[in-house]
Amino acid sequence: MPHLVIAGCPRSGTSLLMHSIRRLDNCFVADGECMYDQRAADYMRDVRCDLPVAWTVTKRPRDFERLPSILSADPEARGLVILRDGRDVVCSRHPKKPDLYIVNPKRWHSYARLLHTLHRDERIYALRYEKFVSDYEWHMREIAQWMGCPLVGTWADVCDQLDPLNPVVQAMNGVRPVSRGRIGVWRDPEHAERVLRVGNILTEQLLAWGYEQDPHWMRRITAGHGARA
Repeated sequence: MPHLVIAGCPRSGTSLLMHSIRRLDNCFVADGECMYDQRAADYMRDVRCDLPVAWTVTKRPRDFERLPSILSADPEARGLVILRDGRDVVCSRHPKKPDLYIVNPKRWHSYARLLHTLHRDERIYALRYEKFVSDYEWHMREIAQWMGCPLVGTWADVCDQLDPLNPVVQAMNGVRPVSRGRIGVWRDPEHAERVLRVGNILTEQLLAWGYEQDPHWMRRITAGHGARA
């Protein structure tokens, strides 16, 4: 029985992906954030062997760094990984501590670099957050086809079953419709200082992944920030 590891840089949409996989028939999704472990994966396979389950699924953003070793050790493991514009990632604030930015820019940079290697592996399905939320149903059909599982129900059906007090739901800042509303939040003037402070760390991979074409993109922020000062 294959095991799916959902991973990516924190604040990139891994929780949205995990709950979306609940729309696929014959998938057993572990509750909450769960680190991949060979023994845990074997246990999940064993306890579900009497039920019509085709996949077991866990989600933990940091398993992204471990995917090469996970795939090497477990021939039935697969990876579903997601990449998001690093500027939006590093401008994401803690839901309970709004003055705290969650993600270190060096972490996003290292994840983005690693993905250049990972996305060529046939056992990994890689997607962009921006494209995922822009054409959600199309991507869900593609993921369902890749996994060989029927797509049933809707995102609204999933939302109706989610506990708003679940930590993973809270990490999404609550349950809401899938939309493009969180694309480009880094452009908000409230994040200008943050972007100017960490932007140089992101630039190499922003260019590599096509999020920017201008290596001097921060000048636009500097000009706008200065004009408002």
